[in-house]
Amino acid sequence: SRSSGRARVRPDAGQQRVSRRFDAFGSRWRLLRTLRSGWLWLAVVLAVYSVLFQKAWLNEAARFLVSSDQPHKADLLFILGGNYAVRAPAAAALLRQGWAPKVLLAREPEGRAGHRDFTDITRQILIERGVSPDRIVEIAPRDGVRSTADEAHALRLYLQTYPRSRVLVVTSAFHTRRARLALTRAVPGSTRIILFGVQDPDCPDSVWPEKPYCRQQIETEWLKLVYYFFTFFG
Repeated sequence: SRSSGRARVRPDAGQQRVSRRFDAFGSRWRLLRTLRSGWLWLAVVLAVYSVLFQKAWLNEAARFLVSSDQPHKADLLFILGGNYAVRAPAAAALLRQGWAPKVLLAREPEGRAGHRDFTDITRQILIERGVSPDRIVEIAPRDGVRSTADEAHALRLYLQTYPRSRVLVVTSAFHTRRARLALTRAVPGSTRIILFGVQDPDCPDSVWPEKPYCRQQIETEWLKLVYYFFTFFG
């Protein structure tokens, strides 16, 4: 039911400790990210646009963003925030098929008054798709996670408290390259990250260059990838 989707399990002491440590770390990362931006970043933006998005390079630029693995048995499944209508159903299917015993959600900022946030919607979709609430684990930083970098930090702090050898990460296909970069730089080498990319049905490979929405998604993702490459080191 709708109410069951919103119900939350009270976090245990370890989950609360992870959230507090993320709150302390997150403000430092946001300051560093601001200091590293500026004219150099503007130059990178112009270079990416001038080279990659010429017509001859469009398909290659899109394909490079996809760095997806086949699913493997894992100790934990982690859903990255955003595009919940695509990612959450795919994650639910993987959980029902037994690829991981638990799913981790890093809570996003609370929605506006009268609106549920993406984490609540994702949780509801999981439950409606047959995932038991006791298989859903949440960490809830005070200000929420606001980016892939925040999610990578949150996962690292979670794994320091609850070590896991394999984590199956679910995200959109075109987001997998940047997600892999962020997670492998943030997460200890003792944990294997498995990226499962979900294709957006509105942006199949055959049509994305002709659809403004899809092309915008790819262009934006490329700019973020370059930015993370130069500024995010875990």
